[in-house]
Amino acid sequence: MRVLACVSDVQLGYGSPQIPALVRHAAARYGARAAVVEPRDPGSGRRAVAFDGIETVPVEVRGPYTPEGRKKYNEGAAAAVDRLEPDVLVVCTTYSLPSLFALKKRPATVLYYYLEVASVYGSSDAEMNSGLEGKVDGIIFTEENRAVHFGGAFGFGGVPFCVIYNCVNGPEPAPDRERNGRIMYAGTIRQDAMADCLVGLRAPVDVWGSAGAYAGRLERMGGGAEYRGHAEASEIARLRPRYSYSLVMWRPDNENTRWASPNKLFESVAAGVPPISTPNPQAETLLSRYGCGMLTRGYECADLSEQVSLALSRCGTGRYEGMVRGCARAVRAELNWPAQMAKLDRMLDRLGAPTEPV
Repeated sequence: MRVLACVSDVQLGYGSPQIPALVRHAAARYGARAAVVEPRDPGSGRRAVAFDGIETVPVEVRGPYTPEGRKKYNEGAAAAVDRLEPDVLVVCTTYSLPSLFALKKRPATVLYYYLEVASVYGSSDAEMNSGLEGKVDGIIFTEENRAVHFGGAFGFGGVPFCVIYNCVNGPEPAPDRERNGRIMYAGTIRQDAMADCLVGLRAPVDVWGSAGAYAGRLERMGGGAEYRGHAEASEIARLRPRYSYSLVMWRPDNENTRWASPNKLFESVAAGVPPISTPNPQAETLLSRYGCGMLTRGYECADLSEQVSLALSRCGTGRYEGMVRGCARAVRAELNWPAQMAKLDRMLDRLGAPTEPV
């Protein structure tokens, strides 16, 4: 039986839900056993998460996102892949790319899942991405502009690629679902300009997420805003459909955030909760195409405050219900995994069946 291995940059169940979805689909297509190599920090307190049809292969490393921890993880991941002897290998993000260079044997088919742009890691990682000729057979991008820009910058032009959005599958959004008239923000809160905008909102916003030293400021928010603290992704998914809107706020301060949208935009649309987003290209394209959310004029705090006020004024109106129906249209048309995996299949058709490992 064939084996499909994936080197993940995150522990499954704690980020990047698209990784197990892609692995399952590709493994089924190839008739392969699926195994995901993942970093596990024994000091994090995170438990192993089981995914049907996927074997997880942990590499225990303290501080896997420190330079030394990353080095140790990639060495351990390469050793794990060599033991698995896969026919197909998926390498996720530049973080995991050193494992590919450390392999003793190149699998017959290697796919590079370009979830994050290389340049944010530093110049040496950008150079490593430029040395992939002959090492990868196909590349998976998450947004069209990334494919054009980084494909050209790193000489990927001759490598087959596809663009797969960071979708999630959810129930059909229900226009008549009871809403609580509040706005959800769910995600890690860092001490930056966008977090200052969040703290400055005077609106019924529930903020969920780890905030570290910033928690004290969040707890003193006024105007109906409340800091709810940390919750697991499964709990956020359960709570999200009750909300009237989901706040998707980020500022393109580096190439990683310039084009592609965060997972919570797709999670919100799948749940039938119209997102309020800054006008990054992918968000602007999708929200305009389906009328399934609202865009701020720009990236300043005043732009966010203005759009939040307008959004709340539309609750309970026909325009609001139209946005919820737009979420349903988007999910049916393309923001679902079968539609995205069809794009992967077309790329894999070009690659053909894997041969014996070399």
